[in-house]
Amino acid sequence: MNPKEKKVRERGRTAFNRVIDEAGGVYNYQEVANLLDLNEEAVLNLSAEGGLLSFAMNDVTVFPVWQFNKESVIKEVIDIVHLLDDDCGISKALFFLTYDEDLGKTPIEAIKQNNPEDMKIIHILVKQYYVQVAR
Repeated sequence: MNPKEKKVRERGRTAFNRVIDEAGGVYNYQEVANLLDLNEEAVLNLSAEGGLLSFAMNDVTVFPVWQFNKESVIKEVIDIVHLLDDDCGISKALFFLTYDEDLGKTPIEAIKQNNPEDMKIIHILVKQYYVQVAR
């Protein structure tokens, strides 16, 4: 990778980290284990099975805070994660954190408000994920 590519990659990483921080940050395995009353191996298995959204940040697997309520994973988040046709946790996280004009908010904000009309729009957005759609 040439110096220019490294600089671009670092700017992207910095921007992504800022978006994640503004959305509430991340938990590590131990914090998720404590929240869900599981051991770290169970968290690892749940993550591997797609029951948790995770991605690497600074070479450590982390879990976005916004996918949890006070004692569990928000079911609708994981339902949407399974519908997104992508293996990249970062891309999935960005789906939830990207403002949508039709919703008037981000998908994660809409999910937490639990409005059935917003959920219909989110399902349309999932179908459009990675598809160029003219507006």
